[in-house]
Amino acid sequence: MRPSYTSPCCTWWIDNIYHVHIEEAVLEVLGTERFLAFQRQHTVRLSESSTMRQLLSGALTLFGVSPRHLYHLVPRAYNTLCRDAGTPHVVDDGPTRVRMVYSALPEILVTNACWRLGLVGTLQTMLELTRRKGTVEVTEHDLAGRRVVVTASWD
Repeated sequence: MRPSYTSPCCTWWIDNIYHVHIEEAVLEVLGTERFLAFQRQHTVRLSESSTMRQLLSGALTLFGVSPRHLYHLVPRAYNTLCRDAGTPHVVDDGPTRVRMVYSALPEILVTNACWRLGLVGTLQTMLELTRRKGTVEVTEHDLAGRRVVVTASWD
């Protein structure tokens, strides 16, 4: 079964291999910094969709504005948007740090630097939405273990 990606506004799925090729083309045209900005903008637009807006609004109402709370929504959002593309979970790693662990990933995602960079841009959005300064970086990508770890920390 091929992994795939969708958007909450669409009813069709794009195989992850095509999604990765599209992202690679965008990265090639925009360069790294503009690609990261593009990823953040795309994530903000997704958060404005009716499905994601309800999820985000509910969490902010219940828990307040904190990057940690938004990062804990990522697995649910990821599972809504992605099919056959691994399993994400959040590990709290101190008061101002989390690790997003993506496991059981298909090889095309683990090995693709562009996909990992896209994760960084997407996860930087949580810092922007909460107006916090911080860093988001890929701290592990392990093909044999089929996992990628992205660490986010903020002040």
